[in-house]
Amino acid sequence: MRVSARRPLFLLALLALTAVCLTVPPVTDTREVRADPAPPHISNLSTVSGCVDDQVTVYGAGFGARQGSSRLTFNGRPAGILYWSDSLIRATVPYFTSSGPVRVTTPEGSSNTIDFTVLPRISGINPDPAVPGERVTVTGTTFGATRGSGTVTFGGAPPASVISWSDMKIEAVLPQDAEAGDVVVTTSAGASAPRHLGMSTVWYFAEGTTRPGFEEWLCLLNPGEAAAMVRVQYMTSGSSVLERSYTVGARSRHTVSVNQEVGPDKDVSMRVISNAFVVAERPMYFSYRGIWAGGHDVIGTRSPSTKWFFAEGCTRSGYEEWLCLQNPGSAAARVKVTYLISGEPPREKEYDLPPYSRSTWFVNQEVGPDKDVSVNLESSSPIVAERPMYFLAGGYWAGGHDVIGAVEPAEEWYFAEGCTRPGFSQWLCLANPNEGTARADITFYLEGGQVKPYPTVSVPPKSRFTVNVYAAAGPGHDIATVVRSDLPLVAERPIYFNYGGKWAGGHDVVGATSPSTVSYFAEGYTGTGFEEWMCVFNPSPSQAAQVRVTFMMRGGETRQVTREVPPSSRLTLSVNAEVGPDKEVSAVVESINGVGVVSERPIYFNYMGKWAGGHNVIGY
Repeated sequence: MRVSARRPLFLLALLALTAVCLTVPPVTDTREVRADPAPPHISNLSTVSGCVDDQVTVYGAGFGARQGSSRLTFNGRPAGILYWSDSLIRATVPYFTSSGPVRVTTPEGSSNTIDFTVLPRISGINPDPAVPGERVTVTGTTFGATRGSGTVTFGGAPPASVISWSDMKIEAVLPQDAEAGDVVVTTSAGASAPRHLGMSTVWYFAEGTTRPGFEEWLCLLNPGEAAAMVRVQYMTSGSSVLERSYTVGARSRHTVSVNQEVGPDKDVSMRVISNAFVVAERPMYFSYRGIWAGGHDVIGTRSPSTKWFFAEGCTRSGYEEWLCLQNPGSAAARVKVTYLISGEPPREKEYDLPPYSRSTWFVNQEVGPDKDVSVNLESSSPIVAERPMYFLAGGYWAGGHDVIGAVEPAEEWYFAEGCTRPGFSQWLCLANPNEGTARADITFYLEGGQVKPYPTVSVPPKSRFTVNVYAAAGPGHDIATVVRSDLPLVAERPIYFNYGGKWAGGHDVVGATSPSTVSYFAEGYTGTGFEEWMCVFNPSPSQAAQVRVTFMMRGGETRQVTREVPPSSRLTLSVNAEVGPDKEVSAVVESINGVGVVSERPIYFNYMGKWAGGHNVIGY
């Protein structure tokens, strides 16, 4: 058969193929057999110090092409990985870590380590802007669970008083001398990057009352180009605080009735806080005890102090003197008051001031009648001190005056205002708080550039000396005054008057310690019954001062006046004549050629047709 004839050929082919397969040699494994893999190695870091969440690059070898189960740690805490390759890792410093070793760990083992320092970081400050003396909270990272040797500094001031300290929050009291600037937290690891803190403008007033017969006002000047937001804290006896807010338009003035804000029958101090630079002034008008009518005025002080000085003071018949002390802080204050009495040894008294309060002492009761008295104060914590006086001067000129004290004595004092014309009685009071006798030279600058020196006066230690300027300079003059002493003194200049033969009263200022190129006044009024003046004194013996006065009125209206003040001379401007009637007006006085001047602004009035008098301030 044909089929069976072909089968032997198929079998022969199959046997041949089998023989071939049986002779192929076996396949051998050619892969290289490796030794134990090497662990990763760190060669260097992009930086060896930084803050939480900062980016750090780790350079080296053996990290692996992909992260997989590998880790990068900072002092044991896993980092946030941004990029991973065999020779480079980019990561962020983990939160809640601290200074210590940086390590890479892979399945092949752990790397060598390089130490990394974790610095503190400030992330926020509240409030901002802040007020000197208030509590400030600094938030951030890596401050340390406990303070240890850590510090927080504000605006270049010494380290602040710390209330509490934790790893992410510090509470501290902003120093009174702090200025706008950098805040820095420093720990044992190093210093944080600085963070800017703005500083609020703050003004303080110790005196104030809305008792029957008193009307109190707050005048606010905003010389800036943007509106200012102002908060006023009214502090009444008994630690009660009432807060109100106001908007003061750009280059304008705003007026607040304190009587309306706090209600009747209150003794009240104030703290004025603004997010921009403003100037605060507080005029008061009164019928004191229903018998002595008048008014007084002060520009506030920018900060409390542990020391205050007053040169003037009198408890003679027809004079009643008060001491008003404001404690704007959170701690009670212990105050030692030294009364320097003409012809008698000093007397010391101590008073306690509760937090956030105002207290008042009647000096006539403290030292007795018929005394000429200066006052020095020392406090355990910063306070504000004012000294109002009410009087029937000479038995016929009723009124009152008030000053905020000097924070320290000085060797020079300047006064722009002064008058010995008919109806004016001017005095110069010098207080020497030193242990040695002070020798003071007094120079009077009269109209037309006349200069009249006064014989050197000796002021005994711990005492007060009074000069009758009418007798010393002679009658019929407009007078500016300079006092120079070999020891630091305190100088005040009270004036009593019957202005124009119609408005009796008195005013008083503590002098300026130096001329300046800019001065600010918040109060001013040219309405019916008010006559306002601007006195500008140039004490330079050789250079004229080019002076520009900018009047800023309610609603943003402004007016500028430019005048030249010759050397050793004083200029007097009628504000009523310059701006017109019925204006609420603030003023900025600038010396545009850089020659320093001293500026004062007296106002004489018949307030609402019922209380006649006058008040005066030296510009801020």
